[in-house]
Amino acid sequence: MLNLATANLSPEQSIALALDTTDLHQAELWIRSAKAAGLIIVKNGIELDYGHNPKDLSELAADYGMEWIADLKTLGIAKTVGIALPEIVNLPHQPVGITMSTQSGVESLKLAQAIAGERGITIFGVALLSSIDQDETLKYNKALPRTVMWRETQRAVDAGVWGLVSSGEEIARVKRFKKTRGLTTLVVGTRSEGVVIEGDDQRRVTSIFEAANAGADLIEIGRQATAKGSVAETALRQVGREIAKGRIAMKQPNHRVS
Repeated sequence: MLNLATANLSPEQSIALALDTTDLHQAELWIRSAKAAGLIIVKNGIELDYGHNPKDLSELAADYGMEWIADLKTLGIAKTVGIALPEIVNLPHQPVGITMSTQSGVESLKLAQAIAGERGITIFGVALLSSIDQDETLKYNKALPRTVMWRETQRAVDAGVWGLVSSGEEIARVKRFKKTRGLTTLVVGTRSEGVVIEGDDQRRVTSIFEAANAGADLIEIGRQATAKGSVAETALRQVGREIAKGRIAMKQPNHRVS
């Protein structure tokens, strides 16, 4: 099984295709196309997680030799986590990552990573959804999104989790500082330049190039590739090229990210 904490992934391998559908057959078709485009990771959205048995999702990924992330966004006390999480990490084809709300608290996060870490699985702390904009964050959290993200990132670090889900707007700060740059980052809410998605509910959005240039380890791609019902392999290959360009720019001597 792939260990994201130590893996050295190519641009295509750094793409996590979001399987945002309730239809298991549709998910299988998307997985086939993802594999053909050179991807190795899919992320099961809550539509699949809530509608199907985790064992079925595990076996679906295994059938195509794909790694998978369980996007559970778990929010729970340590006792609940200690009972529920082993059911996921002990599947025959284990996920490489599991998402969990940082607001579960340090104790729950620490326990989750201890359980998952025995299998080499990364817990990804989810601090603030990329669908929540600045106005809403200011109203309910009394702080800017970047401040809320930073506070919750500190909680993830204190708990010792291995990963973090972030929008592209906050990734540069995470990768800038020594105590947080070691987190494996899964960046959501990215788009290729010029791509417009009908009914888009993402608010804190950046380009794929910008996310890669800022140091994103994994980049989630969803409706840009799946909006028409079938995964466009050409779109995924283009995403891979944009990640490659961002990484090359990051290595330049005059590299700067705002």
